[in-house]
Amino acid sequence: MVKFASVVALVAPLAAAAPQEIPNIVGGTSASAGDFPFIVSISRNGGPWCGGSLLNANTVLTAAHCVSGYAQSGFQIRAGSL
Repeated sequence: MVKFASVVALVAPLAAAAPQEIPNIVGGTSASAGDFPFIVSISRNGGPWCGGSLLNANTVLTAAHCVSGYAQSGFQIRAGSL
């Protein structure tokens, strides 16, 4: 029982500590909607999948591993809101 109480006494302050926010991009700045109209979000099965760049009204450039081996009809492209 003493060991359990000791462990709780040591772990409780760690659990109560507020998590520290660590930025994903060091030195970056926040972007507003419309700042990068050429960036698209590629979704598959309703969830986020990959990103891409809009080259023209009908062409998106993305990484090969994002689309290779998947049916074209399974993707949704969202542009103009990022």
